[in-house]
Formats: sequence, structure tokens, C-alpha cells
Amino acid sequence: MYLFPFLLFPIVTFFKACSDYKRLGFEYLKSRFLVVLFGALSGCALCAIFEFCIFVPEYQGTDPAFFFLLQWIFSFFIPALFFVFFILWSNDEWQVRIDGFLYFLLPFLCVYVPFWIFTKTAEFSFFVLFVLPVMFLLAVFALETDVKAFYLNLKGRSAKFVLNGFLILAESVFASLVMTLYYFDFDWWIWISVCAVFSVLCLFRFGFKLKK
Repeated sequence: MYLFPFLLFPIVTFFKACSDYKRLGFEYLKSRFLVVLFGALSGCALCAIFEFCIFVPEYQGTDPAFFFLLQWIFSFFIPALFFVFFILWSNDEWQVRIDGFLYFLLPFLCVYVPFWIFTKTAEFSFFVLFVLPVMFLLAVFALETDVKAFYLNLKGRSAKFVLNGFLILAESVFASLVMTLYYFDFDWWIWISVCAVFSVLCLFRFGFKLKK
């Protein structure tokens, strides 16, 4: 039970690598090695900062909006900043940098999600140990589709990049919204409904990606 947050992202990363190996070959995987390493080291660096430099206690307030904002910052905004740093640091072509989204974020979350769960939460419920990691995982795969589409539409000067930007924002807030509903003891069917809506959105994005 307690191993699930530790195993989920490494297993998904492994199957992602196996899938790409079958489709694109070993040379492609070799080209992704530095991306994986940078993602994992970035996750370790952020965890070290929170552990030794910046203490972030568990929220004890009563303002749902402020709690939601905090969760969004720590669950999406800060990891996104690290990906932006990677993009700016990399010397690869821009398309190659964007294509490294999953290979950066999955190793990053391999470290970051278990750290956040086991150091910043007071209870280890089914929601915290199972639902929350899955929500992060769904968000990453949904975001990958729209981050790539955002770049291509922006590069092609298509107005569709506005829609992609909206979808990126929407996909980034669902996990934080569910965490807020759960933390403030909203009825279980409410946060489960939000999870269901988010899952449907992700499946829609995956289906759209496959059709393309």
C-alpha cells in the first residue's frame, strides 16, 4: 500500500521507454538519457530545497481558495518552472526539447510525489496513497498532449494555441481542486465526480492524440 506512490511513476516510465524502444529504436532512447537524468536530479534538488532550506509546513488554515492556490503552486507551477529551466538549458532543437516533456516530468515526479506525500501530509489514506498519485499521472499525460500542441500551433501562428493554453490551465488545476475538496471534507461524491470528469478529459485528450 505504501509502496504505490514510489512504484507508480518508475513503472510508467519503464513502460513508456519500452514502447518508444519498439517504435523508435535504441538511438532515440539514448538521446533521452540526459533528459531523464536532468528530470530526476531536478526532483532531488527541489526535495532537498524543501527539506533543508525552505520549510513548508502542512496547511492549518481554513481558507479553501488559499489552500487551492498553494497546492497548485507546489503541484504544478514549480515543476513546470523546472521544465522551463530544462528547455532553456538544453541545446537541442526546440521540437526535441518539447518532445522531452514526459521523459523530464516522469522521473521528476518519481522523486517529488513520494516526497510530498510522505513529508507534507499528516494522514496516509487511500486518497493520499492511491488517488493523488494517479491524478498526477493523468495530469502529466494530458498536459503532454496540449504542451506539444501549444508549441506547434504557436510556431505555426495558429490561433488554436489559445485553446491549448486554456486546456493546459484546466488540466493543471484538477489535482489541486480534488485535493482541496478532500482536505476540507466535502462530500465524497463531489471529489469523486471531479476525478471522473478529469479522467474523461484525459481520455478525450489521449484519443485525440491517437487520432492525430
